[in-house]
Amino acid sequence: MLINWKQKSLSSDKKELKPMKEERHLITKIITQDFGISMHLKGGHYIEEAVILALQDSSIFVMQMYQTIAEKHNKSAASIEHTIRYAIEITYDKNKLNHFFPLSFGCPSNSEVPLKLSRKYD
Repeated sequence: MLINWKQKSLSSDKKELKPMKEERHLITKIITQDFGISMHLKGGHYIEEAVILALQDSSIFVMQMYQTIAEKHNKSAASIEHTIRYAIEITYDKNKLNHFFPLSFGCPSNSEVPLKLSRKYD
């Protein structure tokens, strides 16, 4: 069971994500086993970080997520968005996301996946 993520916060200096090791392992398990997103893809790791951010602050905007992750990895927010989209499209093409997004027409958006993951296991 996840702890109260609202109490966890980002370090204001480096904007590092600091969940406990067991919690991060649980999130990784949920992403890979339940949603079928491969952690071999860089986007899978970025989705994991986006889920952690969404659990910490449910009102966070998607662009804020990208910017926080981008700063941590010295990338641009556009690069993070593209990498996450690629991981979602690969997973969707393998028919692994269809039952989680039955009302979506086509591939789910970048914002839908991390938010769905965070709501499902909050």
